[in-house]
Amino acid sequence: MLSAIKKIFAFLSIFLLYFVVKEFIELYVLISSVNTYAGYIFLVILLITTIYFVLVPLFRIIKLPVYPPPVNDEKDVDELITTRLKHFYKKDKNLDAKFNGKVISDHEKYDLIISNYSAKTETLRKEYVNRVFYSTAISQNGFLDALFVLFATINLIKDIFVIYNGRMTVKDFIRILKNIYYAVLIASSEGVEYAADELLTKLLTDTVKGVPFVTKITGSFADGYVNAALVTRISLITENYCAKLYIKNEKDLFPGIGRVIKINNAILIDIARKINQELSNSIKNKIIGDTGGGIGNPVRYIFSKVYREDSPSASKNEKTGILSGFLNIFSNFKK
Repeated sequence: MLSAIKKIFAFLSIFLLYFVVKEFIELYVLISSVNTYAGYIFLVILLITTIYFVLVPLFRIIKLPVYPPPVNDEKDVDELITTRLKHFYKKDKNLDAKFNGKVISDHEKYDLIISNYSAKTETLRKEYVNRVFYSTAISQNGFLDALFVLFATINLIKDIFVIYNGRMTVKDFIRILKNIYYAVLIASSEGVEYAADELLTKLLTDTVKGVPFVTKITGSFADGYVNAALVTRISLITENYCAKLYIKNEKDLFPGIGRVIKINNAILIDIARKINQELSNSIKNKIIGDTGGGIGNPVRYIFSKVYREDSPSASKNEKTGILSGFLNIFSNFKK
């Protein structure tokens, strides 16, 4: 039975991989049709960004020391805590100073350190999830979606490992790379937007729902939502590996869909409300659909209103984000 399931997954992965390649070829042909040299520039940019966002982070991960993994026997938890504390002290020899001179047990030390690392991880996750949501919502190209998810997951994992000053064992890391591979394939599928479309449209008012082009906009946002959830899930797997002490089996490292959606919603709920408000205002004032910026790419127009220049999100996602600059290049070619 298990063998049959693996064969089905293998077939589906090959099937989805076909769409990734197809989207890549279509994008390359489209750019080349504008100018032959533009096609070559596209390939060069693709190569450089892949090296920078994938190979360089992977090299940095490999250079990190191996992090002590969770144990499968509760009797080994105390020993694991001692091992991990030694690991943490190698990173920061002044850890004791952060306990305010209190004499506390190793368990309490471990909990305080992990709590601090978890807070840093949560901040990172918000940045990456918002970036993926933004980029994949406006890219409207399966290959670019896959690329952004790949870049984000590899770099987020690297940043989490840097926080904990350690990486997974080779066996465990290969397993998480498989999850990234599946996430990339799912991100490239145009059908993912239907999975979250109903969820996001619940946030829309009746006035907004009545406008024809809104379906396309909410579909793009739903696409971004699903891709962001894929990044959220992989970040949680990585964090569980680094924070959990005891697991019954490997499945304990994988978060349930309910937890992934809950965390994803918590990260994106504010922007979803702002999107709803901007859609309502734009429709009320008849902005989208006129000769303004909304006619070319209404999704980009709404985001330009949501990510205002005076907001932190704008500076991270629009003004200085390398991924967003990468996206803008291809958007201009598509136009």
